[in-house]
Amino acid sequence: MRFGPLLRGALVSAIAFAPLAWAPAAMALPPKPAADSGKDSSAKDKARSLAQDGIKAFEGGNHQQALELFAQAESLFHAPVHGLFMARANAALGKLVEAKALYKKVAGESLDASAPPAWVTARDAAAKELDDLDHRVPRIVLTVTPAGAQDLVVTMNDAPLPGPVGGSLEVNPGTYVFKASSKAGSATQSVDAKERATVDVHLALGALAPVADLKPDEPKRPGPSPVRIVSYGAMGLGGAAIVAGAVLGGLGAKKRGDANKAFDACEAKYGKKQCQGPEEANVKSLDKSATTMGNAGIGVIAGGAALAATGVVLFLVSGNKGSAEPSQRTGSVRVLPAIAPGYVGIDGRF
Repeated sequence: MRFGPLLRGALVSAIAFAPLAWAPAAMALPPKPAADSGKDSSAKDKARSLAQDGIKAFEGGNHQQALELFAQAESLFHAPVHGLFMARANAALGKLVEAKALYKKVAGESLDASAPPAWVTARDAAAKELDDLDHRVPRIVLTVTPAGAQDLVVTMNDAPLPGPVGGSLEVNPGTYVFKASSKAGSATQSVDAKERATVDVHLALGALAPVADLKPDEPKRPGPSPVRIVSYGAMGLGGAAIVAGAVLGGLGAKKRGDANKAFDACEAKYGKKQCQGPEEANVKSLDKSATTMGNAGIGVIAGGAALAATGVVLFLVSGNKGSAEPSQRTGSVRVLPAIAPGYVGIDGRF
């Protein structure tokens, strides 16, 4: 049965104040032997008084006290209105699961034609409020992998799981910690369940290795960085250049010796400082070759030394860890041969 907003408000108000007006009729019990009539009347009176106090507590916002008072009244005498207000008090306290159970109980009451009107009204109100509350209850869908373990133990907030794994579990709003364990491993997940939310919880159990096979993880050794690789190349090329420069220097020195010998022979033929003719040209050619080779040797040695020194610097600053930043710097390294009249060397730019 559905009610419009105005009718529903009037209905709820009528139910709220019902114990004051309908208590004698609503709480009437089937006729009992006269011997029990006094005791029964006393229980009804006490229940009626507790229900009236419960209404006042509920309207004053003291929902916990209202819940306790209506529970006491219900323990003395059953009336659907008691259950209705207990459900409302639980809902106000955030205990939506408990409220839903009470709403369902009241909404499912089987009342005969002689039932007091207030009882019928309470039952219909419970059905309506149950429908509204049901959408507020948080739900958790829990799955565990691998599934089907015989020794699987699952807990919620360190208590046994109040429902099947893989089903939809209704909970009150709040924070929950789920734990699962078996021989396959263990897993833990914490979730915050809010009103109207459906939360998926997946606990993946990792495989457990035998204790004897457990070994501490060895730290991975990083490979040489790109800068260090360049430093190796620079030092190698620099060393080779120094050797090449030394060879050129040696050839230049030999040419210089040949030029001196040729000049001495020319002086012996033409007199001191009187070298002439073809002999003079030969001396000058040998002298020029000696100068060129000597300069080239010096240039190559200097370039090789600079390149080797750069390689040493790169080696020292690169460390031995791969990194994206050094690799970016290697893009600016260039090594080019430099050749000019009377000069042979290497031009290195970093």
